[in-house]
Amino acid sequence: MFKSGTTVLALRYKDGVIVAGDRRMTDYHYHYDDYVKVEDVDNLTLLACAGTVAALQLLTQTLVSVREQLEEKIRKPIFVDGQAELLKNILIGNFFRNGMAMYLLNYIAVPILGGFDPKTNKGRVFGY
Repeated sequence: MFKSGTTVLALRYKDGVIVAGDRRMTDYHYHYDDYVKVEDVDNLTLLACAGTVAALQLLTQTLVSVREQLEEKIRKPIFVDGQAELLKNILIGNFFRNGMAMYLLNYIAVPILGGFDPKTNKGRVFGY
């Protein structure tokens, strides 16, 4: 039986957010203890995922790419609340397109987005 477990978390405090994750990655019978599960989206936002490594990498690349393209069009930075909305739309679009197949293949990532919001001067955490 294939068993895997992984942990990420985000905590909001008075001046911002702390995002952390363990470094264990499981590939069926092999275990690696040096994988990074917390990725920079920009200098104020972090994305962490518990789940399949390839899904985290693809999700991070997609979010960063979409954010950069949109910021270029609107000529304004998109802060953590806007990035949370982008991530929600990416996840919904992918779930309806091929969610059941990904679930059956155990290709799942459960993201947490955290960052500092300069508009409210507070840390924000979004779970999905």
